[in-house]
Amino acid sequence: MELETGTAQDGHQLDQNLAALLVDTEQMLSVNITVKDQLGILCLQDGSALLEKYSIHGHLYCRLGRGVSPVCRQTCHAYCLREIPALARKKRKAFVSCCYRGAAEIVVPIFHHGELAFILLGGAFRDPESTVRPEQNGFPNEICKEFGKLKRLTQSRARQIARMFEALGKAILADVLALHETDGETKQSDDPREIMILQYLRSFAHQKLTLAQMAARLSLSPSRASHLIHQLTGQSFQALLLQERVRRAKSLLATSGMSLQQVAAACGFSNEFYFSRQFKNLTGMPPGQFLQMHRLSRSVNP
Repeated sequence: MELETGTAQDGHQLDQNLAALLVDTEQMLSVNITVKDQLGILCLQDGSALLEKYSIHGHLYCRLGRGVSPVCRQTCHAYCLREIPALARKKRKAFVSCCYRGAAEIVVPIFHHGELAFILLGGAFRDPESTVRPEQNGFPNEICKEFGKLKRLTQSRARQIARMFEALGKAILADVLALHETDGETKQSDDPREIMILQYLRSFAHQKLTLAQMAARLSLSPSRASHLIHQLTGQSFQALLLQERVRRAKSLLATSGMSLQQVAAACGFSNEFYFSRQFKNLTGMPPGQFLQMHRLSRSVNP
């Protein structure tokens, strides 16, 4: 009997393969997995997001909690979008976090070139060390009953999930980087210099990248590097950089729940206004409109 695991031929197949891997992992570990992209790198060439289904907390306890009130939804929002990433950047290793409704998750940050690329979260559990209980905070009986069904999280169980998530995160990152190296313009090019230019932009577009840095990478003067980039790609260094940043921004706008200001910063734009102008120039619509389009389909999910 042969088992075909498959190698992703394109972005959409990779998305399917990774989703299947996450389903298998969820079933094996009895957890719900959430993937929070922080740099917009989990995306295809057109900016559509990979693993979009996993960008929100899918556990029933989480879904019920978000629907209690706008205040609860805002609190969930702050927890997912600010508190967890801040802790992940500070700790730089796996940890257990407990939300305001008492649900515990294993949090595993995945870094790329020293920066937080995305976060894997697995839950929900009851943390025996936490004193937070939903019944003490006046939550509806439905939520209190669901909390009682959560399994207790032991240290050995948390360590097991963390180890699996660390391996899973590295595999996801490796596959996504491999995809970026072989899709679009990179795949069509036979010139190793052009491939290197495009790969470098895709790796560091979120940083304060300059033509001088690219020139140093190519061992050329800035003027010579600028000429070479235009000769190889038909576009300027700045145009290529903006395209990559907007591509990432589209993915984050569709999945992350970040504000325009947060998306702009995550993708390397100096400010929200410059981001908005360049996004509209390249996509034909303001980022706020793009964001609103995707929020309609995520109206009950942070």
